[in-house]
Amino acid sequence: DTEAIVNSMLEIERQPIIRLEQDIVEEEEKYSAWSELDSKVSDLHSKVEKLSSFLTWRQFDVSSTDEDVVSGSANNEAVTASYSINVTSLATKHMVGSASQSSTTSDLTLSGDFTINGETISVSSGDTLEDVRDAINAAAESMSPKVSASIINTTLVIENDDFGNTEMTITDGTNSLAEALGILEAGGGGGFDNELVAASELNATVNGVDVVSQSNTGISSVLTGVTLNFKSEGSSTLEVKRDTETIKTAFQEFVDAYNSAMELAEEQTEVSLSGSGDRIDDIGILQGDSSVTNIRFRSRNLITSNFSDSELNGDFNTLQSIGIWTEGRDNRLTIFSENKLADALANNFEEVEDLVRDFDNGIIRKFRAYTDELQTPVVGTIARRQTSIRNLIADKDARIRSLELQLLDREADLYQRFANMEASVSSIQSQGNFVSSRVG
Repeated sequence: DTEAIVNSMLEIERQPIIRLEQDIVEEEEKYSAWSELDSKVSDLHSKVEKLSSFLTWRQFDVSSTDEDVVSGSANNEAVTASYSINVTSLATKHMVGSASQSSTTSDLTLSGDFTINGETISVSSGDTLEDVRDAINAAAESMSPKVSASIINTTLVIENDDFGNTEMTITDGTNSLAEALGILEAGGGGGFDNELVAASELNATVNGVDVVSQSNTGISSVLTGVTLNFKSEGSSTLEVKRDTETIKTAFQEFVDAYNSAMELAEEQTEVSLSGSGDRIDDIGILQGDSSVTNIRFRSRNLITSNFSDSELNGDFNTLQSIGIWTEGRDNRLTIFSENKLADALANNFEEVEDLVRDFDNGIIRKFRAYTDELQTPVVGTIARRQTSIRNLIADKDARIRSLELQLLDREADLYQRFANMEASVSSIQSQGNFVSSRVG
């Protein structure tokens, strides 16, 4: 069976290719492991950026003793302070109404025109109160300031869109239509016959200082970095203080991301022994890869840095001093004392910020530089390691292609040899048969 013999011989000679294919599978698993670690480091890097960001440490929280009177928000330009606020009156929107009509849908039996804020409103015979409302709202698109019209029961209500002490300007026209509708006083005096809400501005005091505004909300011109929203008359105390809750959350997110990355790095490099310890059960795919091992130990060394008194405040020169440290021998972090962290942020804010963000010695700032180094495209540690693996796979692929071409040549050679051999055997057998026939 020539084919079976050739295939058996070729299968033996395919062993180097099989080993190379197995090597490629292993390298692809290593590449996948590095990609997974890269994802974890990327998440860690984003949490480090947030924790070391200037904006994170310049956020402020605003609280009010009476949110129904006034509330507020602050940006990074605010300062810690307390403000006593008294609201005398809120800004209002000017609002006027017509006289009550018999119906909203029947003919008003009126015609003529009048102007609102410079735009003419025309009414024709047969128009209803709803038609007048719609005509005002259509013309309002060109007004400055704009108004809006609605109907309550059978009364036409016209409201200024802007708060403040600026009244709507309504002037009568043909057939004194505004007077006929009961919007303006009869007799041509021009006064409002049915003023529902007078135009007025906000009047309040902040720490005894008068505040006057044309609006009630979004007021950012009174306190630097603080936006005020006035809601009702009354008194309240507004406290502006550092937003330490956001910082504590950023610390926890960093701790969680750090532990996740380090746990994966350990899984990828650890050697697991059996329960009795006499045999190896499992080996991490990146076991023996010095780059992963270096990430683990370099990360731990950076996080557990201890600076001298001359570099940072001696009472706050390690993460341990604010309640954050590693758990035993494992490369894991924990906030072991939330009270210690909260107290440090409340009473030693600048020292804690220096510990995190100091340009030369800030622990998280240094760690951020390290994660930058790990993640930099092309030349970063992870990118270089992945490139090396890709190159190794490509090299093995090229060797496989070369060996497969050699096998094709070898297969052709073997078939030719066997063909020659079979021809020789056939010739010998033929000669033997001839001799036998002569002798016999």
